[in-house]
Amino acid sequence: MSGSSTSNATSFSWAIVPPTPTITGHPANPTGSTSASFTYTDTQSGVTFQCALDASSFSNCAAAGITYNNLAGGSHTFRVQAQHGTTPPSQAATFAWVIDKTAPTIALTFPANGGAYNAAGW
Repeated sequence: MSGSSTSNATSFSWAIVPPTPTITGHPANPTGSTSASFTYTDTQSGVTFQCALDASSFSNCAAAGITYNNLAGGSHTFRVQAQHGTTPPSQAATFAWVIDKTAPTIALTFPANGGAYNAAGW
């Protein structure tokens, strides 16, 4: 009988770990400024970033960050996602803030208009 031999099976496992962007710099919330600068990073090197403001679509943005100018007062949302090569983009990291351009109002109730007061009464 002729001998036959088989080799041992070889296997290889891997995991696809999607990028995980983090927003590291953002405007105060609330703010009176109509400009907003954002910085972000990812745990993986070699990723590219796409950013979106409010309801706009994602578009490429620099790895160093992005600044938006001449923003309207009200609520805003910034989103950033990361992509490594041709893999699908990550889940977006988000930051929501409010631009409040309304000046505060002050109501003075003392002293009463036309009232007379002396220093001893204070």
